[in-house]
Amino acid sequence: MEGRNDEVKEHDTLLGKLTKAHAPDLIDAFSIGAGTAAEILVTVGDNPEWKQIVTDFGVSV
Repeated sequence: MEGRNDEVKEHDTLLGKLTKAHAPDLIDAFSIGAGTAAEILVTVGDNPEWKQIVTDFGVSV
């Protein structure tokens, strides 16, 4: 089980780095975790309407 815990920690770290690299304002503005920020990025995708909504909250994606 310890191996799985290490694997999850490694993935969390990588997700945090990727999310911070692509949308640093998202995590900083709302003090959310990398997992939640990544979900928002996946949901927003290339949808310009969603991007505008998120931008209206003061976050650049």
